[in-house]
Amino acid sequence: MRCTGAGNRTHPLTRLISGQRVSAMAGDPLSWQSPEEEKRELEKFLQSLQALWRQSRPLQKKPKPRQGRRSRVDPFEAHADLIPQWLEAEADVGSKQLLERLIALDPELYGPQHKRTLQRRIRDWRVARVQRSLESAAQRPETQSETRRKVLPGVN
Repeated sequence: MRCTGAGNRTHPLTRLISGQRVSAMAGDPLSWQSPEEEKRELEKFLQSLQALWRQSRPLQKKPKPRQGRRSRVDPFEAHADLIPQWLEAEADVGSKQLLERLIALDPELYGPQHKRTLQRRIRDWRVARVQRSLESAAQRPETQSETRRKVLPGVN
């Protein structure tokens, strides 16, 4: 089936395809290749592209470890001893209630922007408290394995 347009003119796509066939037969470098050859050339090109990318991209730097110094002033420094006292007295108090207490103490110093920092402090305090409890429990004689009494003879 021939692609023909209005009248007896050939379609531009048909002319392009026939021109490519003629150039392929003439040994033109822009000639058609077999699918296997095209695949090999494409893979070779992609491999060279990967190599160039590895060579040209900057090396990723590892993040530097923190030096232990704060980048900002501690917002709770003025009441650093009061917060642990509140947490010892009421272990289940939330950060919202503690922040409300701090705002009531000094509204110019504390505000809603300190909520996340206070949540981190409370979390750290609770983790430290659990660790201390576990360490003290491990040191008690009744929890040490060598002084454990047999509860059920022949089973333990």
